[in-house]
Amino acid sequence: MTTFAVFGMTESHAYRQAKRTASPQWLEKEKRMETPSELEERINHHARSIMSGRRVSQVSQLFDAPQYCRDFIELAQRSGVNRSLQIKRREQVEVTKNGKVTRQTVWHSYISQGIAHVV
Repeated sequence: MTTFAVFGMTESHAYRQAKRTASPQWLEKEKRMETPSELEERINHHARSIMSGRRVSQVSQLFDAPQYCRDFIELAQRSGVNRSLQIKRREQVEVTKNGKVTRQTVWHSYISQGIAHVV
């Protein structure tokens, strides 16, 4: 069974990624801990840099059909800033490593009717 997902970057997803890696830092020059407002400012700056980058990640859950991905993309476009939203399909391939066969998940761009779905 083929599954589909939306890849790209949304403002909320970039903020979550930035917040996950941030923690209050010790400011050596001022001999104090970073305040919550300074931390929030640093997180927002990192989120803006993620949004301006080229990297994409999975921003939706898995769907059974591509029309649900299209619905997700339409909702994401109405609800905030996003970039490079595209539908991809998941495929399991067999890979041989050190003489041992393993299964690996690979994501391919979904193309229907000769048109790639990139927004």
